[in-house]
Amino acid sequence: MTKAPDVTVVIPTRSRWRLLSLALIGALRQEDVEVEIVVVDDGSTDETPDRLAQIDDDRLVVIRRETSGGVATARNAGIRVARGGWIAFLDDDDLWSPRKLRAQLDAAGDAAWVYGAAVVIDEAGEVLNDWPAPRPEQLCRDVLTFNPMPGGCSNAMVRTPPLQALGGFDGNLSVLADWDLWIRLARTSRPARCPDVLVGYLHHVDNMHVQSMGRLKHELRYLIAKHGAAAPDTAVRVDSMALSDWMATAHRRANHRAPVARAYMSTLVSDGARRTALRRGIKLVRRKLNARRASPGPAVVPDPPDWLALYQG
Repeated sequence: MTKAPDVTVVIPTRSRWRLLSLALIGALRQEDVEVEIVVVDDGSTDETPDRLAQIDDDRLVVIRRETSGGVATARNAGIRVARGGWIAFLDDDDLWSPRKLRAQLDAAGDAAWVYGAAVVIDEAGEVLNDWPAPRPEQLCRDVLTFNPMPGGCSNAMVRTPPLQALGGFDGNLSVLADWDLWIRLARTSRPARCPDVLVGYLHHVDNMHVQSMGRLKHELRYLIAKHGAAAPDTAVRVDSMALSDWMATAHRRANHRAPVARAYMSTLVSDGARRTALRRGIKLVRRKLNARRASPGPAVVPDPPDWLALYQG
């Protein structure tokens, strides 16, 4: 490939060829956009290196790291070699609409970054729930208390110069590395929003957020220390209860029964936060019970987007 691509897609991976092979389908089948795809193999010990070597496509660039340095440093390795005017991130276990990049480019305008909506799916490809794209002003406000990006890091697309100026991802983080980047981006620029469902966020037993629960408390402390001393209107004030509820839901969907209760409390950052969370938790339970009484019957599951059929069969 000689012409500079419109978008560089950065995919970090480590020993998950079964999942990566599906993610690559969406990356390689992007429509109406020139792409290069940088796969950063972060020390895979399975068939991943051999399988990648068999792909005959000049849009694919493979960076092989013999020793794993973590997801943030792997993404940064992709950022350093990117030739596109935009950089999009795709986790190796997520799925894209083939119109993902085109739709975001059309919606971006003069914005420095852009995002869309997502759906949460299971390993059978069934949609568990939808994840609408918040308005830019809401996302920039909410990012100071929790990570509001639908579909996580596989959603946002960022112009290359401002991303490089920010230094990419913080190598001290893994579970919360994308959240940290959204905080820094929101302080310097306003994103654009595409309302289309563009990402399939896969819930499975090997999700990083499920497997890395032990790191979460440490990373929360680091994130607050890094961003908590900013000006009052841009300082991070973690909503521990909301985050714990999200993490516990991830465990339930992964069929991890025992850690669910611990998930609520292990993410809290202080004894004061525990007491506050307990009070809020009681209110939350009451609201959920009242909601169940007010709306009998099963929850409505959204229809799957048509593009998910690309990954079936």
